[in-house]
Amino acid sequence: MKSILDITVSGYSNYMDNKPINVNLKLFLTSDKYQKEVEQIRTLTDKGQRDKIKSTLPAITPSGTFANSRKDENLIKHSGFICIDIDLKGNENVNNYTDLKTELCKIPFVAFCGLSVSGTGYFVLIPIKEHQHHRDYFNTLFSAFQDMNITIDKSCVNVSRLRGYSYDKDCFINENAKVWDYLPRTKEVKPQATKTSQKSDNYYFDKCMNIIQTNKIDITTNYDNWFILLGCLANTFGENGRQYAHIISQYHPNYKTSETDFYYNKVLKSDSKKRDISTFFKFCKEYGISYKDEINNNTVDYKEIYIKNLIRLQWTNLDKKAWILEYENNKELKSIVLNNIEWLCSTFNKKYNMNIADNEYYNILKSIN
Repeated sequence: MKSILDITVSGYSNYMDNKPINVNLKLFLTSDKYQKEVEQIRTLTDKGQRDKIKSTLPAITPSGTFANSRKDENLIKHSGFICIDIDLKGNENVNNYTDLKTELCKIPFVAFCGLSVSGTGYFVLIPIKEHQHHRDYFNTLFSAFQDMNITIDKSCVNVSRLRGYSYDKDCFINENAKVWDYLPRTKEVKPQATKTSQKSDNYYFDKCMNIIQTNKIDITTNYDNWFILLGCLANTFGENGRQYAHIISQYHPNYKTSETDFYYNKVLKSDSKKRDISTFFKFCKEYGISYKDEINNNTVDYKEIYIKNLIRLQWTNLDKKAWILEYENNKELKSIVLNNIEWLCSTFNKKYNMNIADNEYYNILKSIN
C-alpha cells in the first residue's frame, strides 16, 4: 500500500541552494543520513555554531515541486500538504510542552509529526483538500491551533516555505490522516432563512456567531441540544453549515472534529426541515446571547452562561483540566462570579432544583484563581 507521504517534492542541497531536484517526501523525513549532525546541533548552546552546521544540511519544500527558483509563483505541483512549525518560543504558556508531541499526534488531521533540528520544536504535516486555497487553509489552521492555546509560526503560510532536514527516531506517521477542508467564512455564504426576512437573519446570525466565538460560549451543552443545532445549520446552510457546526461545537470539552463531521453528515441526510434558523436563535437567547435589539451591544449574560457551564463541567465528572482551561484566563468572568456567589447559589438551587452549599461554590471558584 502506497504511503500518504510517498510523493515528490523539491529538494535542495542546503538552505542557500536555489536549484531544486526531485526528492521523495517520506524518504527525506525518515532518513538517518545526517543523524550525527543533528545530534551534535542539539548538544550545542552557541547559536552561531548551531546555525553553521544547520546551513550545511539539505532541505525541502514539503508543499510541492518548484521550477527554476524557490518562489511561490514557480510552483509546478502542490504536494497536498501544509507544513507548520510549533516552536518553544511563543508557546511558553504550554505547561506540558515536552509532552506536546503526544497530544499533536492525537489530532486526526496530522499526517506527520517530528522534532525540529534543535530538538525543542515540532513540525507537522497536514493534508489539505483544495491546493489553490493553501493560504486560506493555513489561516484556519492558525486559528484552530490558537483555540488549543498553541501558536504556530506565521511564516509557514508560504507554499514555498523551506523545511530543513531533521532527525527523529520516534517520528509519527498517520497513513489515514483526515484532510483539512475548513476555509474562512466568506460574505457569499448566507443563511437561507425561512421565518423572517433574509436580511435580518443574516445580520443576527453573524452577530450571534461573533459573540459565541469572542466569548467561547458553549451552546450545545448535551447531545439532544447539539443534534437540534446541527439540524438547524444543515437545513439553513446545507454543506456550507459544516464550518459553523465546528465553530459552535468546539467549546464543549468533549469536542472532536471527527465526531462533529460524522453527526453533521447524518443530519444532512435526515429530514430536518422543522429545524430552521429561528431555533438556533432560541438557543442563543437561552445562553444570554440576545439576537434582536441588545445584540448590537454584544450583551452576554455571563452569570447565566456560567451557571449552565458549571453544571456541565463540575457535575458531570469531567477532568478538572477542562474546567481550568475554559475559565482560568477569563478575568472578567471570574470577577463577576466571585462577586455573585450568593446569586449563583440561589439560581442554581431554584432553577435546577439542586441544593449546593455556598461554601462548595466558593471552594470551586477559589480553586481556579
